[in-house]
Amino acid sequence: MPKAKPRSKAKTVKDRNAEFLDHLKQYRDWESYDVNDFPRSLPSQIPIKLRSRHIASVVVDWREVSVNLLGTTLEVARPKGESDSDFDARMKALFDKASPAARRAFLNPFYTMLFHVFEYLPQQLRTSFAQLLAEGYIKGIAPVVVRRGGRIQKRSDFANDMLKQQRELILDRLPRSRPLNTRTKPRWKDPATLAAYARLVISRKLLSEIIKKTYDIADGADDWREDLVGNNDYQLLKTSVPTEALEWALRRVAEDIPKRDREPLALACEMARRELKLDAQQPQTLRAYYTKAARLLKKR
Repeated sequence: MPKAKPRSKAKTVKDRNAEFLDHLKQYRDWESYDVNDFPRSLPSQIPIKLRSRHIASVVVDWREVSVNLLGTTLEVARPKGESDSDFDARMKALFDKASPAARRAFLNPFYTMLFHVFEYLPQQLRTSFAQLLAEGYIKGIAPVVVRRGGRIQKRSDFANDMLKQQRELILDRLPRSRPLNTRTKPRWKDPATLAAYARLVISRKLLSEIIKKTYDIADGADDWREDLVGNNDYQLLKTSVPTEALEWALRRVAEDIPKRDREPLALACEMARRELKLDAQQPQTLRAYYTKAARLLKKR
């Protein structure tokens, strides 16, 4: 019986930092990167090599990438009937008036996506270029080999090999961690789900704090929600939250339940669960899952 493939160990912070430095150096202008000026200082020149020879460079306009990614991400939040120009102007006004904390919470999911693309784009370009060269060989050279009596790989086998290579790259790039425990429901065991849940809770915490603080200041008055209308940070952060999850939080904070179940973290945990459509859990269980998942995120 063949030996099972050993499972890869979780990366330590030191390993992850060394790996990032290796990825950073794939850009010709990598020394221009300043972690305190992200994303404006992102290096942009990616060399393309054929064997060991430099044959071309790809220059990435990260500003345009950022604008387009952010626009696509926010499109789901645009109300029906509102024009693109009106929506863009409204979002810009909200962002300009937002507090630094609200800006960070609003941009954090987007920056996570952008940074992932930045880090692995050189690898993906090299892989795609090599695979395209292999396709060219199948199309141009392989027929000559066949005419001379040689044998070549079937097209379907070649495609499967390329897909397998891409699959291994994707699995290596996306986060993985240990399941929390054997009694956890199936979707809560998935490492990618845990990572997504922890990040979403972090993004929803400030919004939950604003909701809870506004309710407390109004002392539970019937019209307390009206105070949120003039809260710029609330108006900005709610744009990325599904209506159902937001309405739940607004109702929950006013319910006659234990105080800890109305705290911002409890609200954020349940909002994230609803957005990801995960199995329902008790509030204390959600808090425990978040705490453990967030701890695992920091270790990567």
